[in-house]
Amino acid sequence: MSVGSLVGQNILDSIENRRNKIYVIGVNSEAKNPRNFRCDRTYLTTIMSNAYQFESDFIEILTKENPDLILAGRDEDALFLAKFREKFPEHAKKIPSGSSDVVEIMLNKYESYRFAKDYDLNFAESFYYNNGYNLNELKSFLRQIGFPVVIKPIVGHSSQGVYFIDNEEHLNLVLPEHEKKDILFQEYLGHERDFRSYLNYLNKGIPLYFGIPDEDQCAGQTIIAPNGDISRVYVSIVKMVRGYPVHSERITNPEIENLVYNCAKAFFDIGWCGLLNVQMKPDKNGKWKVFEFNPRMTGSTSARRLLDYDEFGTLTDIFKPEFNIPNDSRKDKLKGVVFRDMVDFLMMDKDIEELEKNKVWNK
Repeated sequence: MSVGSLVGQNILDSIENRRNKIYVIGVNSEAKNPRNFRCDRTYLTTIMSNAYQFESDFIEILTKENPDLILAGRDEDALFLAKFREKFPEHAKKIPSGSSDVVEIMLNKYESYRFAKDYDLNFAESFYYNNGYNLNELKSFLRQIGFPVVIKPIVGHSSQGVYFIDNEEHLNLVLPEHEKKDILFQEYLGHERDFRSYLNYLNKGIPLYFGIPDEDQCAGQTIIAPNGDISRVYVSIVKMVRGYPVHSERITNPEIENLVYNCAKAFFDIGWCGLLNVQMKPDKNGKWKVFEFNPRMTGSTSARRLLDYDEFGTLTDIFKPEFNIPNDSRKDKLKGVVFRDMVDFLMMDKDIEELEKNKVWNK
């Protein structure tokens, strides 16, 4: 699903060397996207927000194709698939997922915080701000954790709508903009000196292209089997630029691995199985804390496979072992670093026109 997304690209990259064993059917709502034409067959659907029509399109595609495995390319897909398997249990074995209620917890950053607190999991301190009614409580929270703090949408992705405030003046300026929005205030993770250094840099002038360096973000990935078994926990340090991963390197850290494992155990307790991604950073005192959960593969899936952890192979080992898909995971740590660079991809007008006209494209 959403084969045109960054996750879609990562899944395609991860299975490229196994395409002789895998027939790929892509689903996307936009015709002019190069990932459409990396599939064996692609269907053009309406947008997911057009819920009734999208579900109808999706059922029609399943009826025609009868796929063995259905993967999410976005958060919205993960929620749709979890709800779909509950509504249509005859398709449940095709969707490696758990309860839709759990997906909603993962995608709602405040519910994620509450879940983590209930299970004694280290999570960034967070405050839910709603329409100004709890302004005094917000100011008390800010005095407790101190500036800088992060503001982010309760539900969001790719760092969109996320920014920092550094003092009371900033707070007074931004609150009117969120008068009718639900937002999350969250403690700043990372060493404050790094933030101050960058702020001082910006005070000398604003570059044409800039973004706050995000080099200490840690991603933990694992897969929960339907019986509760938890696969190997893989941890990597990822450098993000404007919300996209460009540099990935595996690390070994028992503290972080144990945190991810405990998150997986807790999610299984409330009804989750399948993919789990845990995003973490150290707080001002160096203590690792979670700030986000994801119920899908991510923008670093391909990088993890190149290093030594094959999510797709591991997923099929657990949920579709009868197909014997090769697993590229390695037992020993590969000493290397993955960098992502831009590439060119030619889309032929005739292919785009075929997909737009017929709503399906064949390789």
